[in-house]
Amino acid sequence: MRRSVLLLALLLAACGGGSTRGNAVTGPGVVPAGGGVADAGLPQAADAGAIDAGPGAPDAGADAGADGGVAAGCEGLVPADAGTPFFTDLDVGDPSQICSPAPPDGTGTVALRVGTFDANGIHRTTWSFFRARDGSVVSSHAYPAGSGPTALIAQPDGFTGVELLAADPPRIDLHAIDAQGHDLATTSADVDALVPDPAGGAVGFALTRARAAFTLRYERFDAKGRLAASAVAATGSTAAPDQAVPWVAGVSTSGDTLLVFGPVDQPCSAVWLDRAGAAVSAVFRPSPCRIRALLPLADGSLAVDAVDQDQNASIAAAAVPRSARFGSAPAWLAQARLRELFLLPGGRGNALRRQGAGAGVELFSPAGARCGEFAPPELGSGPFVLGRDGTLVEQDLGGQACTFRWYPALFR
Repeated sequence: MRRSVLLLALLLAACGGGSTRGNAVTGPGVVPAGGGVADAGLPQAADAGAIDAGPGAPDAGADAGADGGVAAGCEGLVPADAGTPFFTDLDVGDPSQICSPAPPDGTGTVALRVGTFDANGIHRTTWSFFRARDGSVVSSHAYPAGSGPTALIAQPDGFTGVELLAADPPRIDLHAIDAQGHDLATTSADVDALVPDPAGGAVGFALTRARAAFTLRYERFDAKGRLAASAVAATGSTAAPDQAVPWVAGVSTSGDTLLVFGPVDQPCSAVWLDRAGAAVSAVFRPSPCRIRALLPLADGSLAVDAVDQDQNASIAAAAVPRSARFGSAPAWLAQARLRELFLLPGGRGNALRRQGAGAGVELFSPAGARCGEFAPPELGSGPFVLGRDGTLVEQDLGGQACTFRWYPALFR
């Protein structure tokens, strides 16, 4: 249900040395992407809606921050100039190829993936690593067929690679990858998905069963993929031993985790957990339940990205850490239909792009003031990711969709 860290389909081929000519970079391949939504239980009654959190923050104006800031919290958020982007084409000429970017890490390493499939559906994955500031190729790692991480979670220094294993129940391997792209160690985990921690590391939940009874165990991993905390987060029962117990989770900037879970034939439940996995709120019945992701905001809350009965996605509510209720989404996000939503480095604000052709990147202060909108001249309609160092990486969906461009430290 939820895989905030959306674990993707993947693979790749070839790799070899790379070179930079001007701002065009040539070299090995790479990829990340994915999606999914799921229902954490039955939707609540119509009168169990979100609580009104009061009026939203004032609009700081379309050009706020561009001239040094006209509202508190907007200073320096809107770039004055995008500069010249670097770009690379990782097309390997295989019709099965899938390409995608990972968010750059805190040191400014750009990680790109190319994946290919053979006639039996076995994948090959290659991750290529570039230095954001000058476009130089750092390294490339081609994994053996059928192995390797298909998604990378950016860390302050390096990445956590996530490899889905063919196991029942589902399991993953966590790869500790440094900022030079070296795969240093692998840790096996019983969780089936991970969500990033804004401070570094990641959180997942392991489901165990005893007939109709189930247990969800909180597992927190550090930035090297090592288990840092483990605790029972929730228990319950299902109508049948094999009934699904979907979950979705999000980690706030304060480090608290919100878990929303529940058998598909029951109303969903939610609880806040601290970094040790101990409950710091009562278990409560949130609304809505059809949640795609719980996204961290700079004010410390989580945006509830949910779908309605017609499968239309929007920001439907907000969750304040340790509160046993969902509140209204902040005015600047309420019912927003977004393509991307990211924290800015250091939690200085949020960046988003709305659905619709030609939409630029909007910048908001932690208080929700709209500081401005920025559209780099070459920013197209492809998906983008924003790194911990502020680098924006866009995927060009034209051709084979394996061309990428990036703007170093654009939102640092």
